[in-house]
Parts: sequence; structure tokens; C-alpha cells
Amino acid sequence: MSENKQCDMIIIGGGIGGLSCAALLAKQGFRPLVLEMNAKTGGRVLGESEKGFTYEYFPIGVTPVRNHSFEILSRVLNLNESEINIIGPENMGFAYRGRSGEWEFMDNVNILLGDISEDFDPSHLFDLWGLDEKERELAIKVLGELYLMTPDQIDTLDAEDITFKEFLDKGLYDVPWAVDNFFGFFANMAMVEPIDLVSAAEYVRILQDSFNNGGGGYPAGGCMHVADILTKKVIELGGAVRTNTKVEKIDIQNSSVTGVITTEGKKISAPVVISNAGIHPTVLKLAGEEHFDKRYVSYVKDLVPAWGLTSQIYFLKKPVLDFHISVLYSDSGWWDLERYTKIKNGHVPDDVVVYAMVPSNYDPSVAPEGKQILTAGTVCPSDPGAEEIEMLTQKAEALLFKFWPEIIPAIEFKKYGGPAQVSALTRDHVQHGQGGECMGLGQIAGQCGSTRPSAATPVRGLFLVGIDAGGNAGMGLHQSVDSALKVSQQVGRYCRKRQVVV
Repeated sequence: MSENKQCDMIIIGGGIGGLSCAALLAKQGFRPLVLEMNAKTGGRVLGESEKGFTYEYFPIGVTPVRNHSFEILSRVLNLNESEINIIGPENMGFAYRGRSGEWEFMDNVNILLGDISEDFDPSHLFDLWGLDEKERELAIKVLGELYLMTPDQIDTLDAEDITFKEFLDKGLYDVPWAVDNFFGFFANMAMVEPIDLVSAAEYVRILQDSFNNGGGGYPAGGCMHVADILTKKVIELGGAVRTNTKVEKIDIQNSSVTGVITTEGKKISAPVVISNAGIHPTVLKLAGEEHFDKRYVSYVKDLVPAWGLTSQIYFLKKPVLDFHISVLYSDSGWWDLERYTKIKNGHVPDDVVVYAMVPSNYDPSVAPEGKQILTAGTVCPSDPGAEEIEMLTQKAEALLFKFWPEIIPAIEFKKYGGPAQVSALTRDHVQHGQGGECMGLGQIAGQCGSTRPSAATPVRGLFLVGIDAGGNAGMGLHQSVDSALKVSQQVGRYCRKRQVVV
């Protein structure tokens, strides 16, 4: 579709969710127009190539590695395996400091590699945790029962709409102290949420996904390669993508969408607008509260984002790291709501949770020959202006260098980022404490699974796509793609009905 032709719908934001939705709608025969405010598409996986390195601005880990939304998307769009290929980690490191007070590190941990089988042996983790024989029996029981929980049982948890902490507090399991700490850490690492807010149903689904199908994957060619493939597919199928085009306002007349107005004051008309900009920026800023009833506005304002992540990227002049991913945590380093509140009130923690990935160990092409790239981060507030982010970044870096001092002399250059950069590049800061969230709405009780916001808003022709609305499978990028698969069908039906009655 050439840019001067009328479009059937406008998609605000060229993130993975927006691009996937556009390509799927184009496959149905519609003419979508994607408007992206940055010079390149990508959204939360935005990155660049510099001095031979290809990297993302923010930490990325794709879970699950197999049986995921990208596989469905690729089949529908007739993409081949080489175009979107999620590579699983082969070597996972695990560092832990528990009641002994000493840090211990273990290489080749298999718990999140998707290698569950009859031969699966978690004893190496139990050794790391320092569990005695009785505690090991209890650990196997609770982990095994969560792993074997049926879809019907998980759906029951979804209907109960309780947090994972509330689920544990029912006393169904005698949970050893180290497993309890692992559960708190996993909520932070996998969902960037506190265990006393995250949905029990979502927690179990993601735990099973990680155990069954692997966690910590990375796309061949880097995440920007995925965005490039989807951008080309949108255009190939008859849609259009405009970069450097920021939407200032969604134009609404008589409770119906009529198009958008750009920051340059240009009106682009369309009877349907699909926003990949996030539910808070869409409702509270782009559309405007005045177009919704007070109950819906209050509902949106009460939705809680995920926490943010710091971003540390190290460009190494020689390969010094042999792991694909490593995670570092202590019993006191992960956050629940109480610990988060203490941090917000000025407390400086002894430890932080650290997630580290070496993308060039997944795919050597993302770094120059003989060099290496390391990305890392820790949980932090989603508020772009939070003062504690710098302290948390320093804590995470100090812990990285403690375990791998060989990083320091190998650094060619490094870059830092976090919630302020996330907000500037991908998500408008429209409400206190929000804007820099790592992946949109948090997967917490009351706003995920069956209670996730609807993709259709009260304004006719205005829809949402991405992790905030419309999907209900997976986390992060998979949730965005799942949303696109479902929202594209919903919008397609809406447009076909509209053609009949208009």
C-alpha cells in the first residue's frame, strides 16, 4: 500500500505486538498503516548496530523457547524457521547466597533449559541451596506438584484470582525455606513482579512453560531481526509502515474513531485505530479521559504496571564468558512488596537479583569475530525518575564483577539504560510511577489471565494490542504476539461487519 492511499486501520506503535497485528490484518486483505515514532521499528526490543555489535537497548529473555506464540505466528504468515528462530541456552549459571552467608556458584544448571525428563535431577540445585535430606523430599514434592498441575487446576486458580503468595499461604505444601526464596526470586526474574502480587495461575503457567519448554531464549540475529522481518512482511502483504511519525492524538468524533493527528499536526483518517502504545498512554493521553465514562477511566488508572529493569550492556574486546544466561540472587536480594517499599524509602540492600545474558554465545553474528557482548539488569521501579535506579544499577554491576572480574579488563565500551530510556523510546509517562515498565501491565492478580483488559475499548473503532490487552498466553514478547493473533481476528470481524452496515 502506497502512503497516499487510504488505509483501513492505523496501528500506533511498531513494537512486536503492533507489527504482528499489522501483518496478520494485511494477510486478511486489509490495508493497515503502522505509525512508529522512532527511526526504526522494534518497540521494547529496539536496538542498533554499532562497531560491529548488534544489540538491544534493554534486557531481553524469551520464554518459553519452544511451543510458543512465534511458532503460530510464523505458520500463519508463512515464515520459514530461519526467519524467526528462538535459540535456547545451553549453559545456565546459578549463583545463590542463603543461610550460610556465603555465595556459591554452579555452572550448567538444567532447571530452566527445558530438558525435563525421567532423568531430570534437581540435586545440584538442592546442593547449592544447602538442603538436608528431609528438605529435599519436601522440595521435590512441592516442585513436582506444581510442575504436574493440570490445565483444569490452573484454570481453577485463575477463577479464584489469587496471588501466588496467597496460594502458598493456604498451607497445601510444607515449603522449605530455600524453595520459598526461590519462588520469590522467580517472580522477580520471570515476571518482574513481587510474589505477593503476581497471579497464582500465571505463575504456575510460566513455571511449567520454563520447565517444559525452556527459558532465557534469544532470537537468531537478535531481537531487531525479528522486528525487521515483521516490518518487511507488513509491506509485502500490502500494508505500510511509517517511522519518525509520532501520534499526538487519536481523533474521536461522536464516540467513534476517525483517525489520528500527528505531532506535526497532520490528520490521518481511518475508521479503526489499534494502539500498541499501552493502555495508560492510549486512554489517558492519546484518546483523552473525556471520551470514556468515569468508571472505565478509574479502572484504567488502577491497573498496575510491571516493575522496570535496569539495563547494562558491556561490549567486550575478547570472549571471557562461557555461559548463555546466569542468574544471581540471595535470600534477601529478591523483592516482595515490603522490601520494595523499603527501597523506595531509601534503604540500600546488601544484594540485588541479577539477570545476565551473553547474546553472542547464542549467535556469534551479533558481535565482531573474537569479541563478545554481555547484557544484564536487575529489577527497579518503573518510574522513569526514581532516584534509586542508579544505586540499583551500581549494585548489579558490582555483583557481576564480583563473580566475573575478567569482564573488567575486557570492556571495550559500555552503556547504561533503564526506565527513563524505556519511557522516552517506547511508552509515554502519563501517570505517576509509570512509563518505564519492562513489559507493560504486570501479570498480577485481578488484571491478567481471564481478567486481562479487553482489546476493545468503549470508543467504537479503538482497540488495544500488545501485552496490556487481548492476549492470555505466555509472558513478555509471547504475550504480545498472542495478543496480536487474537486482536487481529477481532478487528477483522469488526471491519467486515462494518462493511456490511456502513
